[in-house]
Amino acid sequence: MRSRNKKLIITLYFLLFIINLFAKTSALWVTPWDINTEDKVLQVIKDALEWDITDLLVEVRYRADTFYTPNKRYSDFPNPESVSYLLRENPDLDVLQCFIDHTRNSGINIHAWVTVNVITTGSTNNLPNNHLYFTNPEWLTTTSDGQAIRPNQFEGAYLDPGVEAVQTYLVNVFSDLVQNYDIYGLHLDYIRYPSIDFGYNPISVERYEYYKNDLNINSFSEWKELQIYELARKIGNNIRQIKPHINFSAAVFPDIEVAISRYSQNWYKWLDDKIIDQIYLMAYQSNNSDFFRIISAIPYDYRKNIVVGLRAWSDNGTYTIRGLRDKIALTPDHFLGLSFFSYGGIITRNYQNAIIEYNPIGTPVLFDLPISTPESFKFSGIDTDKGFFLWWDKTETSLYRKVLPSEEDYVLLGSFDTAVNFYYDLNLEPSPVYEYKLLHGNSLQSFVYKIYPNPTLHPIIADVIYDLEKIYLKITTNEDKNVFWTLEDLSSIIHSQGELKGLEDQIEISDTLLKNRFLLFKYLQNEKETTILIDLLDIKEL
Repeated sequence: MRSRNKKLIITLYFLLFIINLFAKTSALWVTPWDINTEDKVLQVIKDALEWDITDLLVEVRYRADTFYTPNKRYSDFPNPESVSYLLRENPDLDVLQCFIDHTRNSGINIHAWVTVNVITTGSTNNLPNNHLYFTNPEWLTTTSDGQAIRPNQFEGAYLDPGVEAVQTYLVNVFSDLVQNYDIYGLHLDYIRYPSIDFGYNPISVERYEYYKNDLNINSFSEWKELQIYELARKIGNNIRQIKPHINFSAAVFPDIEVAISRYSQNWYKWLDDKIIDQIYLMAYQSNNSDFFRIISAIPYDYRKNIVVGLRAWSDNGTYTIRGLRDKIALTPDHFLGLSFFSYGGIITRNYQNAIIEYNPIGTPVLFDLPISTPESFKFSGIDTDKGFFLWWDKTETSLYRKVLPSEEDYVLLGSFDTAVNFYYDLNLEPSPVYEYKLLHGNSLQSFVYKIYPNPTLHPIIADVIYDLEKIYLKITTNEDKNVFWTLEDLSSIIHSQGELKGLEDQIEISDTLLKNRFLLFKYLQNEKETTILIDLLDIKEL
């Protein structure tokens, strides 16, 4: 019996390892104005559970203020910060504790999201007299000519991390938070300078002159980069001494050249030296090509520790749910997962369906295509209290679709037509269905790649057939119109599309269908390579 129990325990550990290995992060940034009452906190948790969110990044230090209780139980680390003005109506509400209490055993990880160097909004009117901005003005960052940063510049007034007392103060504040709260992670934001023109606090400049030879630093920009690095390292060292297994992450600019040159934020080195566990990219580009260009440039070795943060808000309503769906579809599978900014933006613009589509309910069943019948595939699902979900999983790609509630589980084994007919038998609204066909030797392997839920579109079945020389794309629309394209045909079509018009001699076609319905093309202009993404749904010839 003991041997059998031991085997069972080993098996369970193995299964947990496999589940964690394939788990994807699905995170939400939650801003303070969405959590300044207990009812709002409970609503966020309710939505997060319904959307299958794995991680909540809860902003509990907004502008050198608190949405938690400093020195709540232990006072080993000084923390003089006061309750935020956003809690004026509920000054006794411990927002962070509320999140912890109501998500216990829910599967949601709570991260304390803290702004680091920015300490005010655009105005000081709401700040108490004992606020850091008033008590320590000598800590503010300045320009090279000695002009201190003003609150109405950038996102607010910034501290200068080149001042050693600033680093000590911040390490203490965040150590106190970690010591007193049962959080999964600490998430840093604004761990940077406001721009390339700042960072010249006289105390920092004096330290630079004193240490530059010993540290072999050749420029002040290197010094600034070192100050941000050292601040992150010190925070990480301290909180890991308190809680060795805490998740330590930071939100950063995704373009590493911009991050370093403008903001002294060398997050490549942070990951190389393991001072940070995870990076959250602020990949907020609304344009698909710009977004893909930036995230595809990130080396593969870093991606396993990177969560891609997506724009999930629109200031003027022009960024629609399709834009968010596109970014989800274009994000390569090698990244750790996705995070959405922000909860309030999702609610305001009704982006919820895009989040739900990214997070299918139920645990996927992994299997391979039957070798003897390559034109067939397994089609399976599970019944849950949120409806019946179907999926097909193959090398980290998934097919899923919420359908009508069912009294029992379904497992179907059949051809592509069987799957399509199954959907229409249930009288579902139309949605595009994508099928890849891989020409391997003389056999044609066929499988469904993804059901892309969008009831506003007519059904489209796209087949892509690869061989060593040509790519054929077949589009079947609701009008039963078939179009076969070779590479040359595609080239002539896309030259009429926007940026590519008139570039016939410069275009170089890459690997064709990249993700879902997108085609990737590269062209050279003035010796500079540019990547263009073409959405098949935008090609008017269809």
